Amino acid sequence: MRYLIIFLFTIFSSNIAFAESVVGKKLLCKRDSEYIFDKFLSEIGIYFVNSRRVFEYFEPQYFDERPLDSYETQKNNFRYRLALEYIYIWNDKLDSKAYPINRSTLILTRNNRDYKCEIVSQEFSFENYFQEKINLHLESKKLKRKI
Repeated sequence: MRYLIIFLFTIFSSNIAFAESVVGKKLLCKRDSEYIFDKFLSEIGIYFVNSRRVFEYFEPQYFDERPLDSYETQKNNFRYRLALEYIYIWNDKLDSKAYPINRSTLILTRNNRDYKCEIVSQEFSFENYFQEKINLHLESKKLKRKI
């Protein structure tokens, strides 16, 4: 019985032990530009908050009928699990399919699209980064208007 308790404790605490290596890390992941035909999710920001939670940041989709002041950085709260070769991220509320990040190559695969990730500094702000991209996109649209 004692061995069973020790075994179960080891299994349940294993993600916490492995997670110490990624907690607090931030990844900026970009799709290969020559294959981007649509603007949707060309970049994703990943922030490992604690041993179980990860925040995902990205630009919103741009729609003509949407008010200009409604565009802001999108943020999702996901779960993750660590394995030797991959980090698996999923939305536990939607019971969605996990998408992996290869721990050696830092390639994230999501919706059959590959993103090359790089580690960014702790001071890097995904909110500011994506909001600046949103503002530039909206400004370019405004400059093209004739009326």
